[in-house]
Amino acid sequence: MIFRYKISLIFPLMCCVVCSAGLAPEQATLTKQILECMEKSTAFFRSISTNGGYGGKYSIVLDTRYGEALHNIAKAKEIWIQPPGTPSVGMALLRAYQITRDESYLSAARETGRALAWSQRAEGGWGYNGDVSDLRVDSKMPRRKRDYCTLDDRTTQGALDFLMNLEKYINERWLSASVQAGLEYMLKAQFPNGAWPQQYPLRGGYLDYYTFNDGAINDCIGVMLTAHLLYNKEEYLDSARRGGDFIIKCQWRSPQAGWAQQYSYDLQPAKGRVFEQPGICSQVTGGNIETLVDLYIYTKDEKYLAPIPKAIVWLERSKIGPNTWSRLYEVGTNVPIYGDTDGKVHYTREELRDKNVRLYGWHGEYGIGNTINYYKQVKQLGAERYLAGKFVSPTTGEVLKKAQQVRKIISDLDGKEYWVRDNLIQSVDFVKNMNYLCGYLELNGPRAHDELLYWYCTWLSIKRPGKGFPYKRRGMFPFEELEMPWKGEYQLPIGEPTSEKYLQNNCVLRDYKNARIVVNPTKVSRSVVIDEKKSWLDWTSKKAVRQLEIPPFAGRILLPLRDNSYR
Repeated sequence: MIFRYKISLIFPLMCCVVCSAGLAPEQATLTKQILECMEKSTAFFRSISTNGGYGGKYSIVLDTRYGEALHNIAKAKEIWIQPPGTPSVGMALLRAYQITRDESYLSAARETGRALAWSQRAEGGWGYNGDVSDLRVDSKMPRRKRDYCTLDDRTTQGALDFLMNLEKYINERWLSASVQAGLEYMLKAQFPNGAWPQQYPLRGGYLDYYTFNDGAINDCIGVMLTAHLLYNKEEYLDSARRGGDFIIKCQWRSPQAGWAQQYSYDLQPAKGRVFEQPGICSQVTGGNIETLVDLYIYTKDEKYLAPIPKAIVWLERSKIGPNTWSRLYEVGTNVPIYGDTDGKVHYTREELRDKNVRLYGWHGEYGIGNTINYYKQVKQLGAERYLAGKFVSPTTGEVLKKAQQVRKIISDLDGKEYWVRDNLIQSVDFVKNMNYLCGYLELNGPRAHDELLYWYCTWLSIKRPGKGFPYKRRGMFPFEELEMPWKGEYQLPIGEPTSEKYLQNNCVLRDYKNARIVVNPTKVSRSVVIDEKKSWLDWTSKKAVRQLEIPPFAGRILLPLRDNSYR
């Protein structure tokens, strides 16, 4: 499920909200309020960080920090990695920088990255919590300690995902070393059949099983796809593919064509914690469908879509109410089952004695409806048309609805520096609200769209070997600097965009002070006049052009001519 979220970040909605003259002052006022709200809440959160890292929850008087739950009390120099902990906060800070280009957010994200790098364990992964007592302002490289690492709850995957994204903007040795160690850990932790355990190194018991519960394998696949997209190393794509192949291999046979929460080494649904009985899991099935669609979008390989229809058939006939499923179904009978601390199978929730177990998510929608729609849209349109469909503008009603929520977020902070819920200051609220505010700014500003066009062109070029964009250093955006591969080194710093418009036939043009990017998100090839009076250098063909023939779902970067030999 996580990579679908990442796709939405890499290929966000391309929207350019045009306000009427009457709304423009109001929009400017709201934007100012958003920026002030973000600045105030970020300053407070940085003030309560522990060497750049964060807890999951804080008491109002800030005398106690917690992890995921109130029974996880953090020590003095301990930070929480498990989402929504330190990596989640870091991603929110990084997104704020991406949208605003305010260097203070990048500085805060760097501090968070250092906390994660210093809490990374010698094995290369992360535990639920981390020790940053050795981190100093002048520290050059971390001294990592040996301890268990977990892939549960996107703990290691979330930390690594944030650090990989941070490396797009920061080129420092400690960061590259941490990312490399994390990716090596991910490769080592993967079984030869493509699965991942819940924890690695292996410790015995159900933690060693092939684990889908809490998205373990799904999140691993998402991280490896992101790593391939950023670093273009085939070993990462191969890892993601093998993960997808494992999903296909362990699908249960019809008529129960779903997946279990975890599997033993003989590929049988296995028991997890004492109350987690072996069974076919609706939530895991939804997650696996989503991951298979992600893999299809990325690889264009139809085999990843093939198992999905029969899984949907099982989901549709296993509902226990409108858009409601039981979490677990007994293998063979397909009867909903429940577990308790007595280690036995129960057939009604009312039989459960332990109050904490009763609160376990035994019934729910689990996002399955959206997942099925996701599959249907992609199946109907194909990968490239589906992604091209992301280039749409929001309706006025959608913008106004988002503005209402934005105003509520701002008012909830009124007179304070932080959001409070359940008498606690919670990282999840900071992350959620910051991302929502950033999303609204994204609708009205150019910065995210700049990166959208880069990612869209890059993703398409990766699908066509030999046409990838060169980088001066790993992860650099061409909006910051380009390295030209001919006539020595030709570096092109690109400033803020100066205009945006549609060319004929709906090709998208972005003008920059020193370059242009043209994208064709349509179904047919388009002949586009770039400039009637001036020639531009086509980076792909190395030719001077005024008019371009652009294939469907492709993009071109054009440079201003500075050398008469190209005329």
